Amino acid sequence: MKYENLFASCYGGQKKTVNDARRICCCDAKKHDAIIDVDPRNQRMMENIVYYSDGRIDFLGTYATRTIRNKLRHDLWYTLGLNGSIKNDGTMLADTATELVKNRKDAYVAAEAMLEVLEEDGELSAEKVEEIISDMKSKDIWDEYIGVTMFVLRQGI
Repeated sequence: MKYENLFASCYGGQKKTVNDARRICCCDAKKHDAIIDVDPRNQRMMENIVYYSDGRIDFLGTYATRTIRNKLRHDLWYTLGLNGSIKNDGTMLADTATELVKNRKDAYVAAEAMLEVLEEDGELSAEKVEEIISDMKSKDIWDEYIGVTMFVLRQGI
């Protein structure tokens, strides 16, 4: 499988009908034929993606050199439009037609709730979190926004 096809798996809002509203595309609908450096096959790169509670996606400030990090951020924010329509400082103006940012935010909140339940039940531990993540990854079809969920769970221990 070619990783380039992964970004083509999402219509990115181009087939959404939005009456009298500005449609903001993402993923393949936004990328078109642009070449990107973000590589889902690069485990280290993927481990350095960070999700914020407001639904934005970014790379850790310590990943790679500033030049490389800025190029990857450009891919995420502008070429793929994964943070919706944003200003140059990264502030979101509007979500995508697919509400990608909202859905990441919802996944973030749900994962935080999972952590709270584990803590209340006295079950919050690194081993328990890795067990939950292992169970999620063992499914034939992964849940949407699993990356956000795994990130939050791992941050919570």
